[in-house]
Amino acid sequence: MKTLKQENSAQTLNPSDADELVERTYELIVAKAINLLKDQSTTEFKSYCTMDHSKNELNSNLIKEFLCYFWNITLSKDINNGSYCIDLDFGKEPLIKFGNCLANSLVQEIFRVLHAKEQSAQPEFPLFINFVPIEHLTYWYRTIAQGETEYVSIFTSEG
Repeated sequence: MKTLKQENSAQTLNPSDADELVERTYELIVAKAINLLKDQSTTEFKSYCTMDHSKNELNSNLIKEFLCYFWNITLSKDINNGSYCIDLDFGKEPLIKFGNCLANSLVQEIFRVLHAKEQSAQPEFPLFINFVPIEHLTYWYRTIAQGETEYVSIFTSEG
């Protein structure tokens, strides 16, 4: 039985295939995040925004973004080499208010996605988890208050 590292070292992806893999992984992670919101008690905690930054010429490095009360997941281009990467930020206030149980559940789901055979083609997957919680609720509430635009969509996770 090959280890993940042995399997990955045998595979080399060209940059466009690597970016496609990262984007597909981003979509799977976002689906898991949405699923985790279904069990929340209020609409505020079940709601989320998706942003397609490719439709906004002001954001040259951002591609897609998932934003909810609890966290922010971003697909962007690395400023050094232009390759796709995923950034995950946890909200400070939700961690203080609810603890880290939901955040831990998301990280576990991310590990499951990354260890799925079809997602494991890169030896060093470009996922960056910011373990220093950020104050993102102002951004979250402002985005919700501004409403939907041509590149921002607002949803509620049904459970």
